Amino acid sequence: MPIRLSLMFLALTLVVTGCASPVRCDEDREEPYMDPLTGEPLDMEGLAPRESRSERFRIPSEERADRSRANPCLAQAPRIIPPPTPVDREMEEGTAFADLRYRLEIVEDDDFRERAEASTIRLRLGGTTPRVRGFDAGVAFQTTQLIGEPRFEDTTGRIGDFPVVRDPLDTGVSEGWARYISREGVFEAKIGRQSINLDNERFVGSDSFRQLEQTFNASTMRIGQGEPVRFDAAFISRANRVLGPNHPDRFAAKADTEATILEYNQVFGDRTMGLYFHNMRFTDERESHRNLGLRFHGRLPWSETLDFRAEYAHQEALRGEGPERDQSYTHFRLSQNREDWRWFVGREHLSGDRQDAFQTPLASLHTHNGWSDRFLVTPDFGLIDNYIGVETQRGEWDFEARYHDFKLDAGSSRYGQEFGLRAGREVFGELRLDLKLSHYDGGDPEFYFGDDYAGNSTRIWIGLSARFEP
Repeated sequence: MPIRLSLMFLALTLVVTGCASPVRCDEDREEPYMDPLTGEPLDMEGLAPRESRSERFRIPSEERADRSRANPCLAQAPRIIPPPTPVDREMEEGTAFADLRYRLEIVEDDDFRERAEASTIRLRLGGTTPRVRGFDAGVAFQTTQLIGEPRFEDTTGRIGDFPVVRDPLDTGVSEGWARYISREGVFEAKIGRQSINLDNERFVGSDSFRQLEQTFNASTMRIGQGEPVRFDAAFISRANRVLGPNHPDRFAAKADTEATILEYNQVFGDRTMGLYFHNMRFTDERESHRNLGLRFHGRLPWSETLDFRAEYAHQEALRGEGPERDQSYTHFRLSQNREDWRWFVGREHLSGDRQDAFQTPLASLHTHNGWSDRFLVTPDFGLIDNYIGVETQRGEWDFEARYHDFKLDAGSSRYGQEFGLRAGREVFGELRLDLKLSHYDGGDPEFYFGDDYAGNSTRIWIGLSARFEP
């Protein structure tokens, strides 16, 4: 059981038959909190509620408290309990978690004679310190290990003749940060190695589908958590990539950068407007660039069920480094939520001119442009991704199916098409089963530099995961 490290004891009294007390319960069986020294009711105004915690390091809330103990009018006997207290007058409890995930990934690719079979298991342990006057710290350790024989190329170049599976073996610290959160939770500042996920992770994300997540050595600030207006700022000095620190390409392993990320979001009813500015300078000068973008997403004004997304971004060279010509990005999406299912359709366009293309090197890459990982780097001919999909819930199972049609921007040909299926459910309490399949059917390679997008491939994932928070 968690232990309260600091309590400000307040007493409450109960009037029952045979008990002498000046306190009386009203018709709703409620009574004010009383000051045990003066006997006067406490002024509860200004006592801030607890702010919501991050999903990654969740601090237990008061929801599990016995409400009968909190109100003497409902208890069998008088209790001594603390009332709600402001965040800056309280020491919050620390947390701990254990995350275990096993995955079998099978890949058949026309470009390889052998079939890849990657059987890996990942263990992640971590938690946060108690929060004192708004300050706390968090740390997470992870290890990914192989089960069985290595029958896949993990991108390090040690095993050839097999298709690539982007889950290299690794052991180390995945996160380590210190943080301050203001009393009302409106202001948050964090420094250290951390996970950063902005909006739909198209530009900055942790790519959490992979066994080794992408984390950032960064200083971040957020103003307006849960408010109609929110401002995010981050300065990133290094991106720790999902390919692991042992990848022979330095940029693919640890991308050293001087990246400034600024994002402003404002809510207008059921719709949100976002304005963002990314100044990304990498030691690999080819990847340096500047983004300026605008997006709108939310509920369509004339509908109760239709949602939309409309986004435009402009990318240009940064101080003479990066693309020679300016590039653009557009994304249009329409979706509808029904009773127990949801459909969506969209078009994502990353421009290219046969020499350069719009790039998003710090994104959650597996999430976008199909699950076959064919377009982790945008081809120089650009990419147009027309997609459609449906999600549904049937009993304990959740399902998703999606189709992508990939076309060139600088040309009239097609890269190929992809069909994906996903299913998952909770089993045995804390354990979750996930099944996923992606089939890519390549097109005509005549217009490409090489045949990276011409072959067919099929990927199958079978995963079991469990997370424990004592």
